[in-house]
Amino acid sequence: MLVAMAQMIALASPKAGMVTHLYFLPGWLVYFGWVYLATGRGIAPVPPRLFWILSAAVNLGYFLHQYQPWRYLGDYDRSLSGGAYWWLATGLLSIICALFPGKTLAEEDGTLTT
Repeated sequence: MLVAMAQMIALASPKAGMVTHLYFLPGWLVYFGWVYLATGRGIAPVPPRLFWILSAAVNLGYFLHQYQPWRYLGDYDRSLSGGAYWWLATGLLSIICALFPGKTLAEEDGTLTT
């Protein structure tokens, strides 16, 4: 859905479309990396720990963009929006996965060949 919306923006205005694609590209790469790790049975293009570190950086970057804590210094009534909670949760989960990457499916069932 977001890819289609970004593509429609690109068709309407190529400059705005380029910026939109560059803004969403890290998130799309992380999303497809999650899908690959969840369903893939082969060797990942990057080590899982590196992927989770990149995922944490992207998700926490989106969190900072969504919440913008520097705008509310000293304002204790500022609460997180639903989107900010999402990015914070996925960022923290990515950090946990980076600390404890576990084994891939290929390593578990013995199909990994080096």
